[in-house]
Amino acid sequence: MDEKIVEILRDPTIAKLAIIFINGAVICLVIKDLHRYLFTKIKDLNNRHRAKKFGSFIGYFLTIILIPKMELFALILERIEATNGEVKFASATFQLVEAPELIIKMKQ
Repeated sequence: MDEKIVEILRDPTIAKLAIIFINGAVICLVIKDLHRYLFTKIKDLNNRHRAKKFGSFIGYFLTIILIPKMELFALILERIEATNGEVKFASATFQLVEAPELIIKMKQ
């Protein structure tokens, strides 16, 4: 049974649809929680209505932004894997441990 599920999820179309569904559900739950717990604390009805509309707009915006971004990343990853190791990801992180002393001399 588990092997069939893994086999189904290895299909690229099914995997993409599952990712889109999961992300949409997470965004929907976050927005619903905002509506339920945060926006109900607003006393003025007009402001509460505007806050709920703004929260819904943010949900739509995140959905529109995140889904194409994931599709692009999946496409890039798929193309890199198709090179059989000829192309690899590289990553570097730099951290400023201590800022150097800055001395400025100005003539008056």
